[in-house]
Amino acid sequence: MKLAVAIAVVLAAIPARADIVADAAVRLDDSARHRRRVIAVIVGSVGAASVAVGIAHGIGAASNWHDFTAGRGEPCDSALVCNDAGRRAIDRAKGLARGADILIGSGLAVVGIAAAIWFTAPEPRVVPTGNGVAITGRF
Repeated sequence: MKLAVAIAVVLAAIPARADIVADAAVRLDDSARHRRRVIAVIVGSVGAASVAVGIAHGIGAASNWHDFTAGRGEPCDSALVCNDAGRRAIDRAKGLARGADILIGSGLAVVGIAAAIWFTAPEPRVVPTGNGVAITGRF
């Protein structure tokens, strides 16, 4: 019982939006904004995943390259004189580095596109429900 009274007091203290309460014949339509923001979150998630995979590729490439330049691998010596297996491993490290560059760059571009989608989402518009005609909005 005390909890219900406390909730009622808190709800009574929250100010109501005057533009909605003043005219009960209109309501806010937020569906277009919601759709755009859902799309932005999905696109941003794909971009963030691309950046994360690119960072992992970069770490792997740096680790492989460090192993070869330190002369720790059997296929290459400290002067990077390598046999066929060593050359293939160095080419693999270079390929990982190239992939990291592409994944990180494209991922950042996709995150930027997601931010543009998020911030250009239309404002909620007021739609009439019967008595009044007051439509405002922005696209």
